[in-house]
Amino acid sequence: MNYKMFINEVVEKITKVFNEGVGGYNVSVNHIMKNNGIQLDGLLIHKEGQKIAPNIYLNGYYTKYRNGASMDSIINDILELYYNSSECEFVGQFDLDFEYENIKDSIVYKVINFKQNIEMLKTIPYIKILDLAIIFQCNVNTSDEALASIRINNRHCKSWGITTSELLCIAASNTPRLFPCVIRRIEDVMKDLITKGGLDLLEGMSDFNISNMVMDDDSYYYTDSNVDADVLDEMINRVSLSNAFDMYVFTNAYGINGASVMMYNGVLERFAKRLDKDLIVIPSSIHEIIVIPKCKDWDADGLRDMVREINSTQVPIEDILSNSIYTYSRKQNALLLV
Repeated sequence: MNYKMFINEVVEKITKVFNEGVGGYNVSVNHIMKNNGIQLDGLLIHKEGQKIAPNIYLNGYYTKYRNGASMDSIINDILELYYNSSECEFVGQFDLDFEYENIKDSIVYKVINFKQNIEMLKTIPYIKILDLAIIFQCNVNTSDEALASIRINNRHCKSWGITTSELLCIAASNTPRLFPCVIRRIEDVMKDLITKGGLDLLEGMSDFNISNMVMDDDSYYYTDSNVDADVLDEMINRVSLSNAFDMYVFTNAYGINGASVMMYNGVLERFAKRLDKDLIVIPSSIHEIIVIPKCKDWDADGLRDMVREINSTQVPIEDILSNSIYTYSRKQNALLLV
C-alpha cells in the first residue's frame, strides 16, 4: 500500500468509527509545513462546534505500517492519541474564541532559521534578526502532560487588526514569563544525563554552586533540560579541554524551543556582565544554545565547522537552528553574526 492509499484508508476508518457512534465529526487531512521545510500530513478529527482540533501526524504511522504494524493497531493508536488530546485543558479552554483579546496573554515567540523557512515565512508574521527569524505562536497548553501551540499566521493578524511590531511587543513580555530561562553548566547537564542512564557520575568534576549563578529576576531558575547527550558529548570533544567546562547550556524550563532565550531582554547582557567577558553563542538546536566565555585566541572557523558537522550528523533536520556562530558584545550590547 503506497502512502496516498494509506492516508485514504486511515481517513475512511477513522470517519467510520466516529460517525457510526455519536456522529457530528469531520475527518480530514491537513498538509502542514513545519520547521526547516519539513512537510507533514496531519489528521484532523474535528468535532462539530469546536474551533480547533489537535493535529495527529500520519507520516510516522506510515513508517510503522511499512515496518509491519497492522492497520488495526495503527487506528487504535491514533484513536488513543486523539482521546488523550481531547482531554487536555487546551481543547475546552480555547473552544470558545480565538480572538486577540482572549489569547493575547498566551502569545509567545520562537526562533528559527530564516533561509531554511522562506516559504513558511511568506504566510506568517516574523522579525528577521541576523540569519534567524522570530515567529509567533499562541501557547495553547503548558503542563507536564502536554505542550501545545497554534502558529500565528497573516490571516490572524489581519483579522485582529494588529501589526508584527505589536505582536513582538506582547510576545516579548509573555515568553520569558511562560517559558522562563534556564542556565546550567554543561558538566551538570552531563552529570544528570549520565546519572539517568544508570552510570557513575563523571569523576574529577567539582560541584557547581548554583547560588552563585541565580539571577535577580523571577524569569531565571534552574531545572533539568532536554538536551541531547550525543550533541553535548560531541561539542565537549571538539572544544579544547581547558574551555570545555566553561560551557553553559541555555534553554527554557520545558527544554522546547529554548534557543529563543537568547532573544530575552537582558539575558546575554547580564550573563556576560556576571562573567566579565564577551560571549560565544553556539546554536546547538532550536531547543537550546551553548554559551562559552570569549577568549582572545578562540577559533571561529573551527567552531563553525563543528556546528556544521554536528548539524549534519547529530541534530534532526527539523531541530536545526543555524550553521553560524554568534558572539555577544558587551560594548555594543548586541548579538553579532561571526
